[in-house]
Formats: sequence, structure tokens, C-alpha cells
Amino acid sequence: AMRIIIPYYNRIGQLIYFNGRDITNKSKLRYYGPEKEIGIGKGDVVWMKTWPADGATIHLTEGEFDAMSLCQAEFYGAAVGGKNFSDKQFQLTKQYNVTICFDTDKSGLEALNKVGEFMWSQISKKPNTTTNYICPAKNYKDWNEMLIKLGASTLHGYIKANEKILDRNALVELRNKIEAR
Repeated sequence: AMRIIIPYYNRIGQLIYFNGRDITNKSKLRYYGPEKEIGIGKGDVVWMKTWPADGATIHLTEGEFDAMSLCQAEFYGAAVGGKNFSDKQFQLTKQYNVTICFDTDKSGLEALNKVGEFMWSQISKKPNTTTNYICPAKNYKDWNEMLIKLGASTLHGYIKANEKILDRNALVELRNKIEAR
């Protein structure tokens, strides 16, 4: 298997974590990063190419490639490294407006619902911020595939035209979508 190493930096530019990704799809272990050996695990970090100023909007994805794709489309892409969102990751992102951008598969929708419920429960700890959500268009599994097939400007336009406010009604709709699958 051949891996690329994706570095994670904190807000002040210090290297704090890494993730190794198999780009050949030959390894049983697609991702490989340290888990607590260095005192920091996947749930303690958020990948961002650039950490924006407080109050900016970040577009939260499952994986780094999707976050990088959103960066190409002129958004602040951020990755949580999977389908979970920890308290520590919330602390790293609470000063931002967040748009949750998880995949369209069933597990992506389940994660979107789970993270959405968590964000909704934390609303009092996020004064003057908003939480939105969006999924890739139906025929695309993720943001990277949309970027490759449609280009950055079309991806940007799609997100701007289709992201929705995450509220109680949206969470009910998401649960109904999941149950329908």
C-alpha cells in the first residue's frame, strides 16, 4: 500500500497530528494515524488548510480529501476524520459558523443527524453563530467526486444555493430520510 501523509496544524501553525491515507485501496487499513501514542487522538483534532478568523464559516466534512475539495471551491474546508464529532472538536470549532457537509450514503446521513443533534444541544454555547448543513448532489458520493466531475465553481454554486439551516425541523427530515433507506 502507498500512503500520503496529511499533516494537521493548530491555529498557530504547529504540527499537532497526522493521518496517513492509503491511495492505492490495497490496505485493509485505509487510514492510519497515531491514536493517543503522542497524547493526541483523532477526536482531539480538526484538519483545516487555513484556520480562519473567529466568526467565519467553516464547512465540516468527514475526511480530509473532501475538506480539501471544499477549499478548492473557495470555502474553509475542515475535517473531523470520520463520522464522529467529539467535545474537543466542538471546542475547536465553536467560534465559527458551521456548515456540516457529510456524505450522502446512509452512514453519512446518520453521522450528519448525530452531529446535528449534538450541535443543536450545544446551541447555548455558540452565541451569535449558525449551523447549516448540506449533502452532495444525489449522483455523487462525496465532495471530492463532485469537484472532480463538475469543477470548483459549480461545486461552490451548488453549496451556496442548497445549504440549509439546521434546526429541529431539519433534524426530523434527516431522521425520516434515514428511516426511508
